[in-house]
Amino acid sequence: GGGGGGGGATLHLAIVGLALLATVAAAALGSAAGARGLVATAVLIATPRLERVAVGALRLWVLRDDESVLSPGVRGNKARKFAALPTDAPLASYGGAQSNAAAALAALAAARSLPFTYYLNGAAPRHLREAPLGNYAALLSRGAELVELPRPDGGYAALRAYAEDPASAPRPHFLVAGVRLVPQGGACAWAEAGFAPLGARLDCVARELRAATGARTVALVGAGTGASALFLARHTDVPVVALPCAMGAKALRTELLALSARAPAAGGGGSARLPLVLEEPAGPPVRFGGLEPRALDAWRLSRASGLFVDLLYGAPALAQLLAAGGEAVVRALLLDNGDDAEGPLELVWVHTGGLEGVPSQLGRYARLGLATATELERAHEEAAALAQSDFIPTSSRAEAGESGTRGK
Repeated sequence: GGGGGGGGATLHLAIVGLALLATVAAAALGSAAGARGLVATAVLIATPRLERVAVGALRLWVLRDDESVLSPGVRGNKARKFAALPTDAPLASYGGAQSNAAAALAALAAARSLPFTYYLNGAAPRHLREAPLGNYAALLSRGAELVELPRPDGGYAALRAYAEDPASAPRPHFLVAGVRLVPQGGACAWAEAGFAPLGARLDCVARELRAATGARTVALVGAGTGASALFLARHTDVPVVALPCAMGAKALRTELLALSARAPAAGGGGSARLPLVLEEPAGPPVRFGGLEPRALDAWRLSRASGLFVDLLYGAPALAQLLAAGGEAVVRALLLDNGDDAEGPLELVWVHTGGLEGVPSQLGRYARLGLATATELERAHEEAAALAQSDFIPTSSRAEAGESGTRGK
């Protein structure tokens, strides 16, 4: 629903959907979760189909991992990250009010009948409190308890430090007892397990494209914390290029090294390789979460091509790729890193999802007159269709209009 690209050519690459059990994948592929003894939840993930699109002069294959589903409301790279998440205790996490990961965790907790506490860095914006929408509304409808940590330092930094290094950082006094604290965006060791099957699928795509066209495949992944790009790179022979969305290239490399240290490659599983990181094009960087006309232009251009992306990660990543030179800059990046980039390349855009957040993101552009009412109405219709296809649960509390939010 709303993924787009139906008009593009589809390469026949064994794209028949099949059930993948994460427990089987972890054991068979020696994934991080299997090596650490984690018990993965059963996950139904269709083998991602492949589509051909042309975004302006940029020709891409699109691997539709946005259609992969773990449970209602948990799609795309969140299905991958949370496939091995132990659900033997109440869950907690932290981040922004419109976090895709938080909404997915709330859905997963609701499906497992687990409490879910979500910590916000400061109060939610007034307009969201008065008229919840997007992922914030999803958090409420799925029964999450929202805790607003007061700024400037109500403990948010301490919570993040503890989540990333519980062995060294002190446990924040306000953290609910007995919970499993999930790092922001699911960036931690057990998130690797779900990417092993995706890496195998990407290797299959690369072999088929090599046989059909003689070209070499390069995977492109929009990167916030970089977890999806890192864990995919460990489980594929295809070069993975991370497209920075939430920070600059230098900061993303630092983040990837830190995450790799916190989640070292499992002994019998994936490799220790890191993804390559695309340098930002000349000019002002695209601000994460900001109202960026360049990102909006890329979003419109991609929609016209049949590639539907979100405005927080997908559109900024695509905007920077287009501005940097598309295939030419990817080839140059391979050469700079000592990789053989001779001959034709096939670029595979790994679609990680996030489409459910488009209405709230586009609404911010619309309030400034940058997006039209028709675009916004269509985005709401597409998100509703996506939600219906996922059977997203709605609690009676949200229907009654309760906020579900408290202070620390």
